Amino acid sequence: MPTLTKLYTMQEAAQHNTPQDCWVVIDGK
Repeated sequence: MPTLTKLYTMQEAAQHNTPQDCWVVIDGK
């Protein structure tokens, strides 16, 4: 059974910048 992976852009990750909703990008991934 294949696994689907959702990829996010840096712009999408940058929108999650509050203490309640913080995303971390590590090594550009």
